[in-house]
Amino acid sequence: MTVFSLVIRTLLLAAFLAIAAGQEWQKKLGIKAVLKGYERQHYYQTLNNKDYQIAVVQWIGPYKDPAALLSVFHSQAVSNRSLYNSEEYDQLLTLGRGFPGKSAERMAVYTEAEELIMKDVPAIPLMHHQNVRLVSPKVKGYTGENLMGRVYSRHLSLE
Repeated sequence: MTVFSLVIRTLLLAAFLAIAAGQEWQKKLGIKAVLKGYERQHYYQTLNNKDYQIAVVQWIGPYKDPAALLSVFHSQAVSNRSLYNSEEYDQLLTLGRGFPGKSAERMAVYTEAEELIMKDVPAIPLMHHQNVRLVSPKVKGYTGENLMGRVYSRHLSLE
C-alpha cells in the first residue's frame, strides 16, 4: 500500500476534511494518508520550506476576477503551494494580463489557462467556503459583496 503524509493546520474543519479524504483514498485507491497536524507557525514554515507531499491549503480570491485564483498556480507565485510549474500556463497568465478588464480576449486566454489546470490537476478542490449571515432588514448598508467576508461598521446604519 502506498503511504504519504498529508500536512494540515490544526483547525477543526481542516482536520475533518483531511480525515474524510484520507479514509476515501484508502478505501477507493488503496493509498494511506498519515496526517501531520501543525499549529499555524509550524504549518506555514512547513509549506514555505516545501517540506510536504500533500497539504490542505485554502485560498480566497480577494476580488471578482479569474486572475485572483489563476495567479495562485503561476510557477513564481509565493502562494503556489501546489508547486505547479508549467511554462505554457505562465505564458497564458502573462498574455491574459495584457488585455483590459473583462474583454473577450482576456476571458478566452484565462479559459484556456483554466483548461490546462483541469488537465494537469495540481490541486484537488475539497470544498468552497460560504459566508452566511442573518441580517435584520433594519440594518442598512449591508451588501454581502465583500469576497473576504469583511463587514465594516462604518458602512452600516440602523433604521
